[in-house]
Amino acid sequence: MPKTPKIEIFRRLPELSWIIDKDLRHSVLELLAKYPSYLDQPSSVTAKHHKGENRCQHVRMALRIIQWICEEFNITGIRRDRLIAAMILHDIGYVKSLRKGEVKGWTYYPQTGWSSKSREDNVNHPVHGFNIVISSDIPNGHKIEIANMILKHMSHWYGGTPLPETDDEKFIAIADYLSSRKGLVLVGLEVEDWR
Repeated sequence: MPKTPKIEIFRRLPELSWIIDKDLRHSVLELLAKYPSYLDQPSSVTAKHHKGENRCQHVRMALRIIQWICEEFNITGIRRDRLIAAMILHDIGYVKSLRKGEVKGWTYYPQTGWSSKSREDNVNHPVHGFNIVISSDIPNGHKIEIANMILKHMSHWYGGTPLPETDDEKFIAIADYLSSRKGLVLVGLEVEDWR
């Protein structure tokens, strides 16, 4: 699988520059380059939710919410960097269960042009994301915290994943949930809504 050029990733996701720690930013960029389909995936393979929105748009919306949370709660430094990295990678587990075009044995959705391995595999995307981050080159000082935020971001939708325990795990789950709501108006939060 060819890697996506890093300059293209930065062009599409300029919020990567919000990660101040150079090693963490570089390792997140390397992970995105390793999985070129991630930013192009539909946010909803069935087009039932996030109609017409791709993963990059969803991530950018969620990042605006995380940025606002960091400002409201005075979260700075490495903690802020980890929140941004986790928000960028929160749905990375979908690279295991979604493919562009028709795939033999998978369910094809003509409304998005993507195939899904199975609903169960989609539900398990937080677990897949956790495993991807754990086996990545993300520095060990960040890896567990980021992986746990990813693992626990969907418990409000899927009962099979653990509930968020720390504030940061809750912030990622909340930002993901809010960025999935159509027509939601957040006072004091400037977002570009692609829907």
